[in-house]
Amino acid sequence: MMNLFPVLKPKVDILILISISEESEQIHGITNTFLNEHKQFKNYAKAISQYLENSFIIGYGIYDFHLPILLNEFLRSKVEFDIRKIKVIDMKKIYEKLRPRTLTNALKDFCSIEIENFDRKSDEKSEALLELFITQ
Repeated sequence: MMNLFPVLKPKVDILILISISEESEQIHGITNTFLNEHKQFKNYAKAISQYLENSFIIGYGIYDFHLPILLNEFLRSKVEFDIRKIKVIDMKKIYEKLRPRTLTNALKDFCSIEIENFDRKSDEKSEALLELFITQ
């Protein structure tokens, strides 16, 4: 059964309809029947673009996942969406600034080992890395 979920092949302006697999339906509960009963994103794209203009969007990892998908859908719908007109707050970026992904922080978080400075010529760093590896 075909649904109305469009996918465009790169550099080809042909609408391809894809069915959702049974495995995917079991994971997220969205069925082909459900999609066939609803309009495509392009039918709402202009209203969504206007609604989001001058607004705030807050999420976790939104720059890496959600925004690229949203922007791609606007492009496919041929609806202008200016990302500069919205304010984006990505909690993941804030978290990464507050808690940098360093060896010191990893050891503290996963192994309860607190070492401020490693002496490059000692085995302390190697032992800490092995402990971190084993813990992971």
